[in-house]
Amino acid sequence: MTAITQRLAYRGIMARKTDGERLATARMADRIVTAVTDLTRKRITRAMLWKSLRHRDVARKISEFLWRCLHDSLKIGPYWKHIKGSEARVMCTVCGTDETIEHMLVDCEADATKEIRRLLAKILRKRSGKRTDLSLGVLLGATAYSQAGSPSKDTAAVERFLRIAITESVYLIWKLRCERTIEFEGDPERWHSAKETRQKWYACLNRRLGLERALTNKRFGEKAVSRQLVEATWSGVLNIPVQQQEHWMRLKGVLVGILDDG
Repeated sequence: MTAITQRLAYRGIMARKTDGERLATARMADRIVTAVTDLTRKRITRAMLWKSLRHRDVARKISEFLWRCLHDSLKIGPYWKHIKGSEARVMCTVCGTDETIEHMLVDCEADATKEIRRLLAKILRKRSGKRTDLSLGVLLGATAYSQAGSPSKDTAAVERFLRIAITESVYLIWKLRCERTIEFEGDPERWHSAKETRQKWYACLNRRLGLERALTNKRFGEKAVSRQLVEATWSGVLNIPVQQQEHWMRLKGVLVGILDDG
């Protein structure tokens, strides 16, 4: 006992823990594992999925949101069913149906949700050259896209872009849903229009690209991101004149903006 460390003791406690996984969590994890395996043609496991939630390419706040989705612990829909006086919150404010995670991210008819999904589908097709089915499993499993196998450099860059674009878009859907439901619930006129949502989505991706470029600075040491990796990740989705493409990492302003918004 005198030689035991806190880390070793914690591992021992966790190894002996007998509490089972929640059935809803297990079902959601299995659904995501199947979706990611079908998308990438690489077999992943639940353990790989859970580990991927801490991926360095994903912001911590987004990782925490995805973790809550997998555990079905968001305060939406069924959460309010048995809370007196809050029964109305069970329903989606736009569609009038039960607001589950799947409804919020996949089926909701809110202009903001539909526009983000439309833009995401177009930019993923632009980058990967193929259509991506934006099912619930694909949206929530984006962190695990490169967890299996040893993909080629180009495949790894595409998967990294999918991981970034999908997680940023999913979290934006959640943010705008909260604004619409909590801040603007009683005033549909204030709900986000397709045009406003489009601006927010472009701003979101451009902020992420700006962060990527900043992280290539060598002052971050081991935490710095490879410039070659950033260039490969965003290749093909930037709105840059041909004569400036060689030096795009030093350019200012909006760089993501090549989609047809019609």
